[in-house]
Amino acid sequence: MIALAALSACDDDGLNGIDGSNGISALLKTTAEASSSYCPSGGTRIESGPDTNTNGTLEAGEVTGTQYVCNGDTPARPLTAMAAEPAGAHCATGGTRITAGADANGNGTLDAAEVSSTAYVCTGAVGATGTTGATGATGSDGYTHLVALAVEPLGSASCTYGGTRITSGLDTDRNGSLAAGEVAATSYVCNGAGVTWSNVVSDTSVQMASHMGYIASNTTTEVAFSLPVSPAIGDIVRVKGGLGVGWKITQAAGQSIDLGDLRTWSSLSGQAWTELPVQIGVGWETFVASSSSGQTVAAVTRWLTDVGVSKDGGATWALTTLGPNVRDVAVSPNGKVMYVSTLDPANGMYVSSDEGATWAARTLLTDVIDAAAYTNGVVAIGTLGGITAPYRSTDGGVSWTSLLPTGAPPSACWRSIAVSADGQHIAIGGNGNGSCSAIPVFVSHDAGVSWIASDATNGPPQNRIQMVAISGSGNTVVVGSSDGGIGLRVSTDGGRTYRQSTITDGLYPELTGKIALSADGRRMVAPATSSRVYTSNNTGYTWSVQTVARGAVSAAGSSTLDAVYYATPRGVDGGYVFKSESVLSSVSGTTGGVGGQVSGTSGDALELQHLGSGVWSVLGGVSNLLVVR
Repeated sequence: MIALAALSACDDDGLNGIDGSNGISALLKTTAEASSSYCPSGGTRIESGPDTNTNGTLEAGEVTGTQYVCNGDTPARPLTAMAAEPAGAHCATGGTRITAGADANGNGTLDAAEVSSTAYVCTGAVGATGTTGATGATGSDGYTHLVALAVEPLGSASCTYGGTRITSGLDTDRNGSLAAGEVAATSYVCNGAGVTWSNVVSDTSVQMASHMGYIASNTTTEVAFSLPVSPAIGDIVRVKGGLGVGWKITQAAGQSIDLGDLRTWSSLSGQAWTELPVQIGVGWETFVASSSSGQTVAAVTRWLTDVGVSKDGGATWALTTLGPNVRDVAVSPNGKVMYVSTLDPANGMYVSSDEGATWAARTLLTDVIDAAAYTNGVVAIGTLGGITAPYRSTDGGVSWTSLLPTGAPPSACWRSIAVSADGQHIAIGGNGNGSCSAIPVFVSHDAGVSWIASDATNGPPQNRIQMVAISGSGNTVVVGSSDGGIGLRVSTDGGRTYRQSTITDGLYPELTGKIALSADGRRMVAPATSSRVYTSNNTGYTWSVQTVARGAVSAAGSSTLDAVYYATPRGVDGGYVFKSESVLSSVSGTTGGVGGQVSGTSGDALELQHLGSGVWSVLGGVSNLLVVR
């Protein structure tokens, strides 16, 4: 906004001088300023100067001062308007009325309700014609009119949410700077009621303030945010999960949150498990695989002959007898194609293209240690022409091409392989024990054309069995071990760097099967040898642990892990499969009072507005794992 002080000039009549010249009016010109070095977000250019040719228009040659009012971060931009002011209380002889304000409704016109300040440039009174006298001495130059801009801080009496303070006046000391004593008028361009963001890195509890946004970045503890104590109607708060554990919004007595039709959960998978009506053999480890939907599930028990297939999420099963020495199973994302690997030299892999109704033996690749399916094919570790290495097939196992990473040790022993649904992202783990070479974890993001090798010092240990999993985007890579000493290593940059993931009870799961990893890389389910299943909802920063019936040796699930399965280890409990599911919430908001809350993890976000009487309503949000109670 611009406010100008009225300019006036006093003329002393000379003794019997000729008529003095009329005073020269000061003029103001405002034009839109595009994005420039003066105003990166655009704004208004203000030019001022005397009307020396008295034509009522500020010409380029008359400009003596230029200032800028720049747009801020808020949607409302400053506007000014000028209109003729009739003779009256503000200007005895008439003049110009200048109004300014923020364009709250964004229509490009300064409406009456948007005017926040008014200033006047008045026309001097015409003096009576005097008696012609002698020519007087030359008068001194007039004063330059100056405008100054300054930041108005958040919370000031003039601008609750901060803004710009505009002062103007005559440069009476002629130093080119508007001093405090020269200020004749002050006005403000105020910001709208947005939010100021705070990044919460170490705090575990935060009392929220109105018109504040919070990013939960604590990597060790969930951050609890308490709703504002005395909010006004219309106040806004925001919470977003950053690169941290997660967050929850808690309530005081009389408070509640209406989440509308935002999708929320009453519980997440991994907390309660149900035994499914199937036993696929007995005595040995059982391995399970799932389609992206979680509806098609297949399981085998190592060293035996049968494969169990369910097409209804584990409710019913059909068993099919294949050849001896089955080892593992893989299911395509759509559930149509299945692969059962064996350690039988005569039958390296069985393939079904009709959801397990019929099976064909593929004998080119033998002694298949591990396999993983994607939309258009399968990757596997097996032996071809006497060379045990990673391979790929795009024709149902009829033919294979090598995926051997450049730089792999000559005597590498390969152990596990994982692939994204589109086949572009592949992770391969080895076995660095005994006579096998120490081996890094290899990750490719171009379908095996080039590879990233993990660092020997900071990556997963290279002298242990490495059990790998990779997310759909390839950004998240998880590495466990079936022989201990490694714990869990998690990479969130596509296998370039790794961090050691800490389990809540201080132990590391000694994995004996594949980790189930969601397509977005945030959720993980890790089975452990000690009858425990570990679940993380925040990329492995924190874990919950469940002691499970019959023990767990392998895990698989839907792309979101809303449906997840584990299978049992060797012994009398071998051959069983268990299931856990996330449960959608049937309510549209929290329970009122101190018992109600809503929680989220990295990437989840909420914007809430106070409607009065302690009721907060959702304005917007990102809901992946929001849990409400």
